[in-house]
Amino acid sequence: MHRLADIYFTEIQPVYTFLDPKMVHRAISGSPDQPPQHPSNCVLLGIAALACLFSTEEASDLQSEIIHNARASLEYSTTLAAPTVDHVVGWLLRVLYLRFTSSPNATWLASCTLIHMIETVKLHYEPSQNNKSNATTASQDPDPYSPQLKRQMYYTAQIFNTWISYDYGQARIAPRGASCTFPSEGWTEESRTFWKLSDTLDPNLPLNAAELETMLEQAVQLNPSHPAMKLKRCNIALCIYRRLRVTGCTVSPSAVDKILQLGDDGIQIATIMAKARSPWWHVLNVPFQFLCVLLAIDTRASLGRVGQAFQTLKLLADEYGAEAIQETWASACTLLRLQIRRKRDDFELLNCVENDILAWNSGGAHSTSLDLSLPEQQHLLPDGGDYGPGEFWELDEIFSSAVH
Repeated sequence: MHRLADIYFTEIQPVYTFLDPKMVHRAISGSPDQPPQHPSNCVLLGIAALACLFSTEEASDLQSEIIHNARASLEYSTTLAAPTVDHVVGWLLRVLYLRFTSSPNATWLASCTLIHMIETVKLHYEPSQNNKSNATTASQDPDPYSPQLKRQMYYTAQIFNTWISYDYGQARIAPRGASCTFPSEGWTEESRTFWKLSDTLDPNLPLNAAELETMLEQAVQLNPSHPAMKLKRCNIALCIYRRLRVTGCTVSPSAVDKILQLGDDGIQIATIMAKARSPWWHVLNVPFQFLCVLLAIDTRASLGRVGQAFQTLKLLADEYGAEAIQETWASACTLLRLQIRRKRDDFELLNCVENDILAWNSGGAHSTSLDLSLPEQQHLLPDGGDYGPGEFWELDEIFSSAVH
């Protein structure tokens, strides 16, 4: 357990900080003297289950036993009239584990249970005030969780419920009367910005194109150090771009350039993490979402990146082999085939027109003779604008120049 805890604090703690390593190791040392239903076992089993995802040393039967016991201890906690903060932490660890391994529905349901457990324990209230109100009822051991850790638990739980609800298209839960303030320790400025951007992306909040492009710029300016957080930044940016398209407004070229650059970074990071067999969920999510965005943008600059996105998805399918990843690979292939079919249909429509032109050009003495060879692109613009060979023909600009 000490070794598994070390793996947890090496892999998970740098991204989601809501546990004290010293407190956990003390609990491990005292665990043989505790009954199985003791609240601390929810925490220890949750830590062990997550650590197993990043370790290749545990036998599969041991992992199965850990996961079974972790689930059983949490199910027991839902029958208690007065659950503890340990039970909340256990549910938060369970949500993290399911986010790595399970279906959206199971993860969303667990995240909802987590928020309701937080309401039961009153963790959504400001801890400094809540501790004063509970001071007279605390008769056993002092609370091992500091106010800062409680704030970190609450906001970590909220961001998980928020993003899982976005991904699954379900409602998120907002505890009534929540007064818990942002953590002043343990949360970086990037973490605060991540939370604020995530909260603002609520589908029920109306956002215009200017507001969304401002949010995109905020995401671009983030510079997290951990690879998983960099992928999270990419995911938020891709979500902002999808909202921009939904507005029906024209997306500025600078916004598209930012999305492509962030996507390039995400693909590179996902490839490195896949080769290291790091199971963070954004390793799969970001390449697939970026592929969808590339096909939607549908320019030479975006389509030129499709091959790299497919290479990364194929690497993930080969490295992990999980059923969900295979389904994602199959979905990506289907999307590409649909895009190719649409392009072929468009080609056939234009090709028919070209065939008609050829027929008209050779139709007799009174037909107009046309030079049908392709001109250099810089000669296309009526005002003599220069587009170098191989660059994308901005047909909107050509049309605008012709009109004026």
